[in-house]
Amino acid sequence: MTPATFSILPGESLSGFLRRYARSQGYTQLSDFTTWLGWSYGRPLVEELPTVAVKLGVEIGELEEIAPKVRPEDPLREWRFHRPHRDSFCPACLAGGRPWQQAWRHCLVSACPDHGVRLRDTCDRCQEPITPQDGGFSACQCGYPLAEMITCPAGSGEIEIALLYAAGRSRLSALMSGTEARDPEINRLFQFLSSHSRRKRTGKEGKEGLPMAVDDTVRYMLPVLDILVDWPGAFDKEVARRWKRSSVNGQTAPQRLGRWYQQLFTFEGRLARVLQERLLATVATNFGDPYSTDGSRDEGWISAAEAGRKLGIRAERIVAAVAAGDVEGRVHHSGFGHRHTLVPSSAIARIARTRADVVTATDMLDLLGVSKKQFALLLECGAIREIPTGDRAPLVDGRFSRSTVINSVRAIALGQAGDRTEGGATVTFREVSLRRTTDRLGLLAIYKAIFGGTLHPVNADPDGMLGDFLFRSSDVNARFSDALPGSMTARDVSAATGWKHECVTHWCKIGLLNARQTRQGGLESWAIEAKDLCHFQSTFAVLADVARQRGTSPRALLAACERARISTVGAKAVGSTTRGHLVRIRDLPDLYISEQA
Repeated sequence: MTPATFSILPGESLSGFLRRYARSQGYTQLSDFTTWLGWSYGRPLVEELPTVAVKLGVEIGELEEIAPKVRPEDPLREWRFHRPHRDSFCPACLAGGRPWQQAWRHCLVSACPDHGVRLRDTCDRCQEPITPQDGGFSACQCGYPLAEMITCPAGSGEIEIALLYAAGRSRLSALMSGTEARDPEINRLFQFLSSHSRRKRTGKEGKEGLPMAVDDTVRYMLPVLDILVDWPGAFDKEVARRWKRSSVNGQTAPQRLGRWYQQLFTFEGRLARVLQERLLATVATNFGDPYSTDGSRDEGWISAAEAGRKLGIRAERIVAAVAAGDVEGRVHHSGFGHRHTLVPSSAIARIARTRADVVTATDMLDLLGVSKKQFALLLECGAIREIPTGDRAPLVDGRFSRSTVINSVRAIALGQAGDRTEGGATVTFREVSLRRTTDRLGLLAIYKAIFGGTLHPVNADPDGMLGDFLFRSSDVNARFSDALPGSMTARDVSAATGWKHECVTHWCKIGLLNARQTRQGGLESWAIEAKDLCHFQSTFAVLADVARQRGTSPRALLAACERARISTVGAKAVGSTTRGHLVRIRDLPDLYISEQA
C-alpha cells in the first residue's frame, strides 16, 4: 500500500515517481516492481493510467499532471519529444536527494540547468544505457550508484535550453526575453531550426528524426545553439546562405527562401515572432524585399498571407479579391513578374467582424435547433431571409445574419403569452412540422404568424433555441385544415396526462380509447375527442397512476391485483416486460379491500 504521505514532488517525472515508489515499497530493481504493477514504462502504461492509479493508491489527476501527452500545454510533456528508451539524469541532483526531473525526459534537453553539467544516460561500469525499465532509484541494474557517475560541463547553449524548458527562464535576454516557455510551439520550432540546417542523402531538408540519447541531442541541437548564442549574427548568416544558394531567380524572400520561409511563418509564440521579424528586417536591409521596403507595413498594411491567417482562409482568395477590386489593396511587381499583394489591416478587421456574424445554413440549424426540412420551410415562407447577393461582403462564405435571426427569435420569446400558460397541452416549435400535419399551407401560415407576432409561445427562453419554444396545441391545431375541431392527437393526450405516447396509441389501436385514425405528414396518427377521453378516464384508471398515489410500485400493485383476482387490461408487451396496465374503476374498491385484508 502507498504510504499516506507519499505524493508526487515538484518537477518530478512519471518514471522518477515510479522509481521512488518502488524504493518506498522495498524494491531494489525497477523490473521487479513493474512485474508486480503489470506494465513497464511506455505507451501501454500511460494509456492505462486510471488503472495504474488505482493499483498505486494515488489520485489519477496527480499522475495525469506528470504523464506525457500528445498535445499538452507544457512542452516538457509532449509525447513526440519524450525519451521512451532512455532515462537520462544528473548525478549531482541525485547525490543531493533531488527527484528525477521532468526536464530530463525531454529529447531536446541535454544539460542540468542547476549544476551546469551534461546529463548522463549510460552506466560508467557496465556501459549499458539507463532506461525507465531497469535499475533502481539510485543505482544502475549492475549496482553502480548513479550519483557517482562521472560528469562533464555542459555548453552554455545547452544550459540555456535546459533553463528555458525546466524553469521558463533564460539568460539569452536579447532573444528570449518575454518568451512563453510553456508554449508547445517551442518544440516544433527547435525541431524546424535543427532539421532544416542539414540535408539527407536525397538532398531534402527536415527529414532527420528526433534524438533519443543525450549525445545525439548535443549533435542535433548544435544548429539551434549557434543561432541562440550568437544572436543575431548566426541567424543573419543562415538567411544570407540560403538566399545566395537558392536556385530560384527571384528577388523576394518567398521566392528565394522557398519552403523554409513559408514554414517559419507558420509558427506562433514570442520566439517565433522574434525570428520572423528578424528575417524580414535582414531581407529588407540586405536584399530589398518588397514586403519590407514598401513602407506600407508602418501604415497598417499587411501581406495577403498574413491576412489569410487572420481570416482563416487561403491567401489566394485575398489576392483574387484585390485583383477583382472587391477588396482595397496594393499590388507590387518584382522584376521577374512576381506579384506582392498588400491589404489594409483595418479592412481585414472589418471583414473578420462580418465573417463572425454571417453564417451558413448548417450553423443556422444549430442556432435555431430545427431540422433541415423545417428550416427550408422557414425560408420558403419568408420567416428567415438570406442576405441578398449584392449586399454580401467579399470573402464572406455565409448567407445568413446571425444577429438578425437572434433578434427575431428573442422578439418571439419576449412576446410570449404570459396569461395563457396555465393548463392545456403544449407542443414545441420543433414538433410543428410536416410530421404533424399534411396541411403544408397551414404550416407555412403558422410560421408566418409566429415570426409576425400574431401567434405567441406560452413558454420561451429569450436566450434559448427556437426549436424548444412551447406553443399551445389547440392554437396550433386550429390553423390546420386537416385537424378535427376540438380533437387532440395521441401525443397531445400524452403531454397533458403524462401517459406514455406508445401506451396511448396502443389503447387507441385495441379500442379501449375511442379515436379516429388519420395520417399526418405521412405518419399514422389518432384524433381523440374530448368526450371520448373523459369516457376513458371515467372507465379506466392507469395502474401506474394508482400506484404513484398510494406510494407503492406498479409491480407491487399488479401483484395485489393478481391476489384479488382482478384482471388488468390494455397492457402492451415491450420485450420481456409489459407496460400500460389499466384497471377498471369499478374494481378499485375490491383492490383496496384486498390490500387491507
